[in-house]
Amino acid sequence: MADSVGDFFGASISADFDIAAHKMIEGDYIAAHTDENDFDEEFRLTVTLNEHWSIEQGGILLTLRSGSMRDVEGAWLPSRNNGFLFGISERSFHAVTPVKSEAARYSLIFTFKRSQAPYKNDVWLRWYPFPFKSDVSEAQYNAEVMGLDLRAFDAPYTRHAFSGKDEFDDFVGGALLNAPQGLSYSRPGSRNVDERGQQPRGSDAERLAKIAELERIPPIALVRKVTGEYVLVNGSHRLSHAVDRGTAIAATIFSEPMSA
Repeated sequence: MADSVGDFFGASISADFDIAAHKMIEGDYIAAHTDENDFDEEFRLTVTLNEHWSIEQGGILLTLRSGSMRDVEGAWLPSRNNGFLFGISERSFHAVTPVKSEAARYSLIFTFKRSQAPYKNDVWLRWYPFPFKSDVSEAQYNAEVMGLDLRAFDAPYTRHAFSGKDEFDDFVGGALLNAPQGLSYSRPGSRNVDERGQQPRGSDAERLAKIAELERIPPIALVRKVTGEYVLVNGSHRLSHAVDRGTAIAATIFSEPMSA
């Protein structure tokens, strides 16, 4: 399969490709994004598996000319064994419209990488490559409380991986707004509080213990302000856990738009 994809695109593809299974239920959707990343992922193949699916049920895969959901180039019904293969780049915009059916939408996602290009620090063995819908909702809430421009969440996000704290610090310029002191909750003086100065949903120790039990960890979420500063809007305990354990850090990054 990898050889066939490589031959089609005239590229050298590793035989070690990844497969993920996706299940989307009523109300689920995927906003416009490109899949561009730092992990040498070159091509992606989506195969949908749904019997007797109609356009009224939603869940349509859209290819886009830009990051706008209105700038549609093509639309693909998620019917049985319908495949869509594309090259990953900064221009490979696509999305999935909301599912409007009681029946679930199922798909397989095949990801092909360049030959002899291993994962950076095996980051995705420990971290999910995408944010959960609930995490994006919480990030939007936190961003609104902090007075950030919520239009940042209307545009495609980018995803990044860092080998550790030093590489992450270099990326954010050594300063990250709304982050715990020293990027850690296990050190004295570093305490997580909400906008009312209260500790939400259990102690830091309890939340870090829960994260330590996870087999896969969702990425943290950052907003890049128009000033160039970065703000942590979701996942501070995940960041603390990674920093304290000396492991890789994964992040999704949303960018505030320039004022019109």
